[in-house]
Amino acid sequence: MALTGYWAVRAWRSSPESWRSIEQSYRPASWESWPIYAAIWRDVDRHTNRYLWFARVGFTLAATLFALISILVATRCILPR
Repeated sequence: MALTGYWAVRAWRSSPESWRSIEQSYRPASWESWPIYAAIWRDVDRHTNRYLWFARVGFTLAATLFALISILVATRCILPR
């Protein structure tokens, strides 16, 4: 949960250029030799703003969902007693 929250904050505070550099730092060294990886990473490079917004919304929703599930488990609304 904390890691998802961290990435949500990092995505919201990033500009498209800094987000592209973050994504490039996580690419495998041989990404161009794999056709599927190459297609995905080229699309990410072309549409960085779109993927940045997906990351912003996605990580925020995931962190909220983790928090909600934690509260429901802690109050025993989900798991039986």
